[in-house]
Amino acid sequence: MLLAKAFQSDTRPKLEAKTLASLGFTVHVLAWDRYGQFPDFDRVNGAEVHSLRPLRVSKFPRLGLLVGALIFQVLMMFEAIRLVSRTRRRVVIHSHDFNTLLVGCVLRILRLANALVYDCHELTYAVYGEWYNSLVGTLARVVEARCLAVADSVITVSKPLATYLQSLKSNTVTVENFPSLADIPASSKHELRALLNLPSENFIISFVGEIRFGCRLDLMLASASLITDNRVSFVVVGGGPLGHEFRQHAGELGEARLIVRPQVNYETALQYVAASDLTWVIYQNLAASISERSAIPWKFSESLACGVPVIVSDQTLVASIVRRFDCGIVLDRDKADYVAGTIERIASDEGTQRAMRIASEKAADVLELNWEIASSRLIAVYTHIARDGISR
Repeated sequence: MLLAKAFQSDTRPKLEAKTLASLGFTVHVLAWDRYGQFPDFDRVNGAEVHSLRPLRVSKFPRLGLLVGALIFQVLMMFEAIRLVSRTRRRVVIHSHDFNTLLVGCVLRILRLANALVYDCHELTYAVYGEWYNSLVGTLARVVEARCLAVADSVITVSKPLATYLQSLKSNTVTVENFPSLADIPASSKHELRALLNLPSENFIISFVGEIRFGCRLDLMLASASLITDNRVSFVVVGGGPLGHEFRQHAGELGEARLIVRPQVNYETALQYVAASDLTWVIYQNLAASISERSAIPWKFSESLACGVPVIVSDQTLVASIVRRFDCGIVLDRDKADYVAGTIERIASDEGTQRAMRIASEKAADVLELNWEIASSRLIAVYTHIARDGISR
């Protein structure tokens, strides 16, 4: 399994590794520990994790990611060859996202692997076009299409992404980003607030995850500064490239309005989600990017699975789900005063809060937002590979 970020903090690869290990596969992970947080070797969810650190990227995210990614590709290639050469078993390369796909293709072309599975988490050309420029996005699109011709199977995270990938590779399977039912906290909201030392009676809006570009926490800060209701609190939990900068700005609001906590393990992260009244699932600008219109973020599915409503951007895939079930707030304006007013209105209406929580639970049930069901499609892909021993 090839991954260009830390395995220990990435939910999807961890769940996939656990599922594959339970089927009898020996799972090795080569991962880029971007912030130097984890040991060189670790065992997590049945997988042997090898962390590589070609470059830390906390200070210069875009340049660091570009240079670090290139160095990581080389290191990952040699490390993968070393691991593959030590086994006589059939080898399946599982490449997570475009930034590991080229290495997977080279290993497959050199016949060092019996099969290549491409795990596409995002609309590649759109993400690279937005992050760098349109020329880079176009180049990524061409390279990805060429690499898909080498891949034996493709899995992705949503039906819109699957539709696009199927135009390039017919055998594309959707394995959504849904949490495991076993990980959903069983305790009540108030029990969790006591455990986490959060205000017991306040209306809490949470963001739990990596603090980085595109999460619109600038909009959160601006909105929080305009709210006058003392019963409203924002809780941000996480680290990441912008963590230090965010904490500096957050300090101006005071902990009565905004509580900031460091990165926590996955179990505790879901406790923070379940202790909330609303979760912040807003990315980029409210005029949604192409990639946002085709994806379901982890924060969205985890929140609904915990029975917690969400606040999302308009013109996104998740906005259509929120409107269908009335399980949260859809923002159609990128204005702090509008966001603040909307939050205060919901915070003062307990009837609406109860209705949205009930609707969130219903949405999670109807849409089957759980890994136990989603993983059946991953199992089918690997069962086929194990049975047929794909190699050509």
